[in-house]
Amino acid sequence: MKLAIRNGRRRAFTLVELLVVIGIIAVLISVLLPALSKARRSAQTAACLSNLRQLGQAYQMYVVANKGYLPYVAYPGWGPKLNDPPGTPVIHWFEALTPYVGGKTVEYNTTSGTVNGVQSGGRISKLPAIFGSNGCPAWDRGSLNLGDYPDFVGYGQNLNLFFQAGVKTAAPAGSAGFAVGAWGGEPTKVWTGLEPAKYASGTGNTDGPPPTAVGTIKLTQLHPSSKVILNGDSTNWFIFLEKAGLFQVWTWVYPPHNTGLQSLPGIAFDSGAPNRHGGPLDQRECRLGISGSDVSPPYQLRVIAAPGKPGVANYLCADGHAETLPGDTALRALVSRNW
Repeated sequence: MKLAIRNGRRRAFTLVELLVVIGIIAVLISVLLPALSKARRSAQTAACLSNLRQLGQAYQMYVVANKGYLPYVAYPGWGPKLNDPPGTPVIHWFEALTPYVGGKTVEYNTTSGTVNGVQSGGRISKLPAIFGSNGCPAWDRGSLNLGDYPDFVGYGQNLNLFFQAGVKTAAPAGSAGFAVGAWGGEPTKVWTGLEPAKYASGTGNTDGPPPTAVGTIKLTQLHPSSKVILNGDSTNWFIFLEKAGLFQVWTWVYPPHNTGLQSLPGIAFDSGAPNRHGGPLDQRECRLGISGSDVSPPYQLRVIAAPGKPGVANYLCADGHAETLPGDTALRALVSRNW
């Protein structure tokens, strides 16, 4: 018996079949991409929170080794003191914490000249990975071309802690020092973590009484510690708010004073990063403001720039725990204990 031999040519796909397959693939991509993007952002947020908790442990170890005091945000301040000798470095909080996050004590060029490309007073030592390659994964130093700005480590220590040491009048109820600062002066000019001195790089912060800087403080002065933001996501090495606008509301400093930040895409504020882990890509859309005599409930949330979306970022509190906060909550937390 003879077997029938079929035609060996394979049947080709029709145009309609190809279009159906392409359509199915497009639908799958449209469904999967948002989920993958959300998963990626969630992983970045979790890694950042882990970093902040590690910094919280480093703060605790530093405090134990330094008689209860927190590191300066920068010592002595925005620059060396006016009469400091050449080569005097400015020691930032992340350099002070370096030995407690796996690094070695930071060394500086204390000569009056340049050594191996490092300018006088500059940092010679490399920073640990948490302030670089293993820092906040949503703060990609490489893609942002931050080689000329080695102090933009992705996190910033809070300059306005509003503690009540030295105040002559009681702080408003529930605010733990809001609108009083440390000396009873204008709170937007009271800085904790800088020395009250004139600096070689400018006029300093003693442009008349009362002084606007109070030096470093003890961790025990921050209470309740679970409500005090100590550090967090920031484009700069500090976090600082200002009173601005017709209603004199607390908000992020805009535009950036630092020329390096002005050139970065999507960066609108001099410090902080309220949209790093969610929200609008352009920080200007996150420019909310908090007003009220003592930032006590009920809060008044004012939109400074439409549409006024809060965004999401990570913060470390003084008790060592870290959490993700929307922008409006973060503003209340930074100037009050009421959140």
